Amino acid sequence: MAVDNEDNIWIAVYEGGVVLHVNPWTGKLIRTLRLPARKVTSVAFGGPALNILYVTTSRRGLSPEDLANQPTAGSVFALHGLRVKGQRKYNSVKLL
Repeated sequence: MAVDNEDNIWIAVYEGGVVLHVNPWTGKLIRTLRLPARKVTSVAFGGPALNILYVTTSRRGLSPEDLANQPTAGSVFALHGLRVKGQRKYNSVKLL
């Protein structure tokens, strides 16, 4: 997961081929980003302005047929134009 500058979360859905953008306070799904690879493993904001969402995927365990259908599986995707930025740091929560 990653957190943007509006405190919303971005969730990589393994075996789902998507990244979900969710408001964690309301549970509302803001948007779904579909990727050409099913095994989405992680997300992170980067770039000088933290306005690029990097998404990693896996090709591990895919059959030759799956790989033919998902030739970009295992790639890192850089998603631009999302109109949000990542946070430079996270607020920590003190646990009792």
